[in-house]
Amino acid sequence: MRLLIELSESYQKRPIRFLELWEINDWKIKMYGISYKNDLPSHDLISKAKEIAQQSLPVPAITENRYGAGFVGVHDGKDANFIFVDWWSNENELQHHVYISTKEEPNMFKEYTNTSLIACCWDLKLMSFERDSWVGTVLNHPSGQPSVEEYLQKQLNVDIYKSLVQQYIRKVTFSEKSGWWFYVKKARNVKKGRSYCYYKSELGRCW
Repeated sequence: MRLLIELSESYQKRPIRFLELWEINDWKIKMYGISYKNDLPSHDLISKAKEIAQQSLPVPAITENRYGAGFVGVHDGKDANFIFVDWWSNENELQHHVYISTKEEPNMFKEYTNTSLIACCWDLKLMSFERDSWVGTVLNHPSGQPSVEEYLQKQLNVDIYKSLVQQYIRKVTFSEKSGWWFYVKKARNVKKGRSYCYYKSELGRCW
């Protein structure tokens, strides 16, 4: 029997943007924004995510089996808003908490951690990046010495513009003079010494 899946719409990439390294109660948390139709989630949604994260993150942040490091995803989705709060423990385990609100009541989040829901395809992209970053900087660091600080410097920005820019970027600045977003760290798989700018749907080389 052939299974037919009726899609509500065709798949589209969504921007995943590093927002900031947020520090609270000795935690260092990488904040990320994902949006269905905008470049970033709203300020109110990001603030709500911080409020929820502060309630979710255990204290003390640093113990024998907890390292004070993790990440938060703020996803302004098509039909609902999603917040996930994640932190590392026991060397290789990721603690994952999920919260959802409707578009009609965007501030009324309910926890879905104890359900079978984990993440959507876009959220999994971010979680996969964070997993690889933890492995590369903590579990399998080239020096043999785990580095949580180096893990915190691994930050993901995936644009909807070009597949080329699916890479690690550390800092983003905006030039009012040129109207370009300037990504300081050079792109992966791009020749050394070059950096790039992104403006709307165009990819341009900076000077």
